[in-house]
Amino acid sequence: MLDGNWREVVDRGLVPIGQSLQRTGISADVVTVVGIFMAGGASVAIGMGNLRLGFLLLVLTGVPDALDGAVAKAGGTASSRGAYFDSVADRLTDALLFGGLAWHLAGTREDRMMMLPVAIMATAMFISYQRAKAESLGYDAKGGLMERAERFIVLAFGLLFFEILIPVLWVMLGLSLVTAAQRFVKVWRQATSDRKVSTGGRSERRQLRTERRAQRIERQRHAARTRSPRHGRFDGDRRRLVARNLQRVVGPELNGRQLQRSVSRVFASYADYYLQSFRLPSMTTEQIVAGFSEEGYERIAEARTEGNGVILAMPHLGSWEWAAHWLTLHHGVPVGCVVETLQPPELFDWYRGFR
Repeated sequence: MLDGNWREVVDRGLVPIGQSLQRTGISADVVTVVGIFMAGGASVAIGMGNLRLGFLLLVLTGVPDALDGAVAKAGGTASSRGAYFDSVADRLTDALLFGGLAWHLAGTREDRMMMLPVAIMATAMFISYQRAKAESLGYDAKGGLMERAERFIVLAFGLLFFEILIPVLWVMLGLSLVTAAQRFVKVWRQATSDRKVSTGGRSERRQLRTERRAQRIERQRHAARTRSPRHGRFDGDRRRLVARNLQRVVGPELNGRQLQRSVSRVFASYADYYLQSFRLPSMTTEQIVAGFSEEGYERIAEARTEGNGVILAMPHLGSWEWAAHWLTLHHGVPVGCVVETLQPPELFDWYRGFR
């Protein structure tokens, strides 16, 4: 829940700190390792019954966990290896913290309450697996009441006010189970929708496979981008650039939440642009041509007749892939285009083959 609502704001605030750490020669992997050692120290402190020290070390564990991405962005160390290491470190940190809690309860209580943090840890791993498996299949499983950030906050509260630690753990377990159910239902609905589409015919199934492949490549691009300076520019600088352009067109009265909603709609239109492009391989020539009306095409035809060719300057008013398909299929006009190089290279190669 917090990851979806506040992640972008927090990331922007941490950029200067990440740049300062990077200038000292500290890499993102080093920051991640420091976080693991902090979690190990917190686990030992909690296991030995020093819950207040465990609280302090837990807070210190969260600092490297938040800063490793900012350091990676500042240093340009984007890699799938780094994203994998960060994810594994998160799971290891969870296991250390809840293992320390189980150790503490096993030594201080005679009942079976030590299984409570074990149950929370198992549920947390299950929630993480749900997201990983869903994304590998092309579905979105983000969200829920008790994600990792919420677990850190609630656990810190329980360690600080250790008199109510057991009730806090029960609340954490309950909300974690609700989160697991929320993610299951979310993915189930997406999969059910795809199942209905898959019974509609061969073209729909081909379209679905194309979209799924594009989504997997985009996730790989995002995993590399989140640990590089490009991610910060895309999430921060590019949004500010769009906001300035909108205010130039509309005027200064466009501000606040209305401005932010307008910026979000701009980026949503980009997403729709790509989604509509992925539909093209599954469509017939008649379906594509039916979506166009002509005005002034004779000028293009005249220029081609004279042997000069035509250069079209197209602003972002629609999908150029659709226009290119229409020109090629309906008028037999070969189309070439100058495009920017995308990162990672695998994404660029896939788009080149697609086009």
